[in-house]
Amino acid sequence: MIKIGLTGGIGSGKSTIASIFKQLGVSIYFSDTRAKFLMASDSKVIAQIEDAFGSKSYVNGQLNKTYISKKVFSDSRALKTLNSIVHPAVKTILICGVLPKRGPTLLKKRLFYLRVSQILAWIKLFWFLHLRI
Repeated sequence: MIKIGLTGGIGSGKSTIASIFKQLGVSIYFSDTRAKFLMASDSKVIAQIEDAFGSKSYVNGQLNKTYISKKVFSDSRALKTLNSIVHPAVKTILICGVLPKRGPTLLKKRLFYLRVSQILAWIKLFWFLHLRI
C-alpha cells in the first residue's frame, strides 16, 4: 500500500485534491483535524503548549486560538516551537494508528509527499492526453 502526503500552502488546493481522492475511494487522514484534536485533548500536548506560550494559551480548558494565532503568525520562532510540539504527536498517531503496525521504516520507505501543484499538473496532463485520444 502506498501512502501519499499532500503538502502546500494555505489555499493551494489540498482539500480539493483530498476530496477528489476520497471520491476515488482513497482513505484520507486529515492531519490538520488531528492536530486540532490533540491541542484540545492531549494532556501532554496541552502542557507543552502552556509551558511554551504561557497560561493564556488555554481559557476555560479550551485552546485560545486568537492568542496562539497572534503569537505564531507574528514570530517564526514561535511557529517553529508550536510545530515542534504538535507535529510529533500527529506523526505518532499516524504511525501507530493509521499505518500498518510495521513501524517508522515503512513510513520512510513508502510515503510520498506531493505538492498540490504537482498533482494539479498531473491532472491537467491526464485530461489533456485523455481528450486527445
